[in-house]
Amino acid sequence: MQLQKPDGTIIVNNDWGIIKDLSPYPYTLMHLVFLNLADDRVGQHTLAEIMLKHCDNYPTTKVLFNHEVQSVTQNEDSVTVSGVQTNGEPFSYTASYGVGADGGKSTVRKQLGMTLDGFTWDESYLATNIFYPFETLGYAEANFVVGGGRDWAIVCRTGDKQAPWRCTYGEVSSKEASDEEVYARVPQRLAKYLRGVKYEDVKIEAIARYNVHQRCAKSFRVGRVFLAGDAAHLTQPM
Repeated sequence: MQLQKPDGTIIVNNDWGIIKDLSPYPYTLMHLVFLNLADDRVGQHTLAEIMLKHCDNYPTTKVLFNHEVQSVTQNEDSVTVSGVQTNGEPFSYTASYGVGADGGKSTVRKQLGMTLDGFTWDESYLATNIFYPFETLGYAEANFVVGGGRDWAIVCRTGDKQAPWRCTYGEVSSKEASDEEVYARVPQRLAKYLRGVKYEDVKIEAIARYNVHQRCAKSFRVGRVFLAGDAAHLTQPM
């Protein structure tokens, strides 16, 4: 991980090699060079695949896709989750406990009558997935780019060498500019971080705009139901 200026000047370099003789774990999931896995960065999508694979080892564990949760009820002994599948068929499951890890717009949290209290910053950020070898531009595997105002960025690999890089940078709030306006100036904004590479020479896989929240539920548990992840708190790492 490096802290850089927009022109590539390195401010801080986090070298895991310094502690390789002091710790049995001198790496993060995105930096595995001391495990002879230099090309196997474990991005979020890869981690999900690993978890799914291990779930298959347990006969009592079933992973269901295409199920929309619509209601959550509970009593002193159990929790029941009900909803509908994409094919229109209803479903209902009952268990001793339930965990709502269904994101910032969590249906489970809403069914519990919980809100995410706090505030939303008067700004947003844009996340772009880009196919281009950013390492040839002087970037490390993960980089915090420090610029003035909203000219900051987080540039990092999302997985192995076949996966795209992620370039996330600051933008104005949705009150100041629409999504269409913000997306239209992506080539202009990315120019600073592409460091001379033409926009036409990179492949943009995805672009998404996010609001910056500082919110948290008052409780992560209501009876037999727990909240986890973005369902429980929205605190961006920027």
